Amino acid sequence: MSEIHGGSPYGAGTLASSDGSRQPTQLELQKAEYQGTYFTQVATALKIGRAALPPKDATTPDSKQDAEQSKTERLPSAKK
Repeated sequence: MSEIHGGSPYGAGTLASSDGSRQPTQLELQKAEYQGTYFTQVATALKIGRAALPPKDATTPDSKQDAEQSKTERLPSAKK
């Protein structure tokens, strides 16, 4: 390794001092640009994939009685 550089499996990074004397190297900038491009491609693919799915059918009970009936069907009866 011929130079100090940031970056990790978590993403691009820059090693810097608190006084700002060290600026990002060309390699660090290239890594950041690549990561941004890759992230954009993944986000776009996810958006297209979700858009291709049929919309969820939000079904709601027609009445309070239907809601109570479905609730009691799921719960085991208590012995008295």
